[in-house]
Amino acid sequence: MIYSKYLPSNAKDSVNLLEFWNLNKLDISENRKLETAIMLLNSSVNMHEDKETSLITISAITKDKLLSKDIVQKYCDTTIKYLNVTQQTSTKKSVAFAQNRLQAVTKELAQIQGDVVIFQTENSLISSPNLSMEIKKKIEKMDLLKSVVVLLGKELELLKIEEVKENQIINILDQPDVVDKPVKPQKRLIVIVNTFLSFLITYVGVILHEKAKKYGVYRMLKKELVR
Repeated sequence: MIYSKYLPSNAKDSVNLLEFWNLNKLDISENRKLETAIMLLNSSVNMHEDKETSLITISAITKDKLLSKDIVQKYCDTTIKYLNVTQQTSTKKSVAFAQNRLQAVTKELAQIQGDVVIFQTENSLISSPNLSMEIKKKIEKMDLLKSVVVLLGKELELLKIEEVKENQIINILDQPDVVDKPVKPQKRLIVIVNTFLSFLITYVGVILHEKAKKYGVYRMLKKELVR
């Protein structure tokens, strides 16, 4: 965010935020410049989440409206990129786990199938309830492993499809835009406050003037000056 290039409306060339805030001209360390830039960026950007709809609104206020728009756009792009990378990393880990598990279960299935064949061959001429129970257990385990192999195969295919898909984790409802009406300074508020302060000062001045006349403050001052 700090070192990304932006093109303010009053500049010919693109600048990063260090250059825009003239931090690159300060005689301080690079770490201090970066800390100051982060502080200024945090104070310029506001994020608000609606608790009912979970919608997040991002706004930026700087001296240049185009820069403010670009900063918000950068926040959106960076957030989407980060979430996509995080999701892809998680999916890759799931694919690797499913592949390893499928290989292990397939190997175990092949081993149990071989054991069943050997067991049946060696005991084909022997009729015994214990041997029948033993071969039944082996066949049940073999069928179970077959089911696991099928399920893992399906899961692996779904994960591979998910890995190549570009899912949008968050949706941008409204693209960043420029507010034509200046947010700061609030001229109407400034006029109202100045008018009120002027009235208050005038009112207090009149009261003090009347009190001074009533108690002869001016006459006392004149006498002191004459002396």
